[in-house]
Amino acid sequence: KAELASRHETYTQEVAKLRAEEASTKADLASRHETYTQELAKLRAEDSSTKAELASRHETYTQEVAKLRAEEASTKADLASRHETYTQELAKLRAEDSSTKAELASR
Repeated sequence: KAELASRHETYTQEVAKLRAEEASTKADLASRHETYTQELAKLRAEDSSTKAELASRHETYTQEVAKLRAEEASTKADLASRHETYTQELAKLRAEDSSTKAELASR
């Protein structure tokens, strides 16, 4: 009986020890879960913020590129028009020059 009582006491203490460890482990896991849940929420918020910022920058750059392309097209059209005007003016001056030379040669 004494031996059984001793074993019972030993097992009771062992069970109490294991239950305490289990409770401690559960508390630790719950704490880690809460920490990770908060960290995940923080990262998701940062991700959303970053995505919004990138979308905004993309929109800004898209508008800027469109503006620059429009300016480039306008500049090309202006240069083409000037080229045509100067080509015509040059042809006119060459014709006048030839006429003047011919007139001078005939004198």
